Amino acid sequence: MTPDSTKTITKTIGSTSYTKTLTYNAGGDLISISAWELVE
Repeated sequence: MTPDSTKTITKTIGSTSYTKTLTYNAGGDLISISAWELVE
């Protein structure tokens, strides 16, 4: 399944950043959320 759109959220704690990716289908429904991933 190809996502219609994705949204990336970034949070920073001190000097460390994390990202989370939200994936939406063509109807605008949220279909998946990734875990927080450490930004190297």
